[in-house]
Amino acid sequence: MTKLTTDELVHILQVALEGLREDVDADLLASKLLCLTTTYEHPGLQQLDLGKHIKGLSSSSASRHVMDWSEYDKKGKPGVEFVQQRPDPAYRRRNLLFVTPKGQQYLNSLTERVNKSLEKRGIRAAKSA
Repeated sequence: MTKLTTDELVHILQVALEGLREDVDADLLASKLLCLTTTYEHPGLQQLDLGKHIKGLSSSSASRHVMDWSEYDKKGKPGVEFVQQRPDPAYRRRNLLFVTPKGQQYLNSLTERVNKSLEKRGIRAAKSA
């Protein structure tokens, strides 16, 4: 596997975050983005365990971020529906997190946007899931 240079990494992060801010939330926090990407990387992750994967994330922040990515946001308004919370069959009071097809589609489109930006700069493209 080829390693990214620092310039490439910085550019990828900037393009991805700008894209998310344009499409989802102008004030998008890095911790909120990490909740989405961690859910993508660990399907079925317990909501309580997000803090174990994201350094410094409190359980209350994790809960708010998950709600923002879910069907309804923390204010009860329709959300973006990128993450689904399902009750854990082993313990119904616990929620398991999954990226929805809509969330997967969005992550794929964001990957394409990053790839186009990288190509313009003459940098190799990233793979889409």
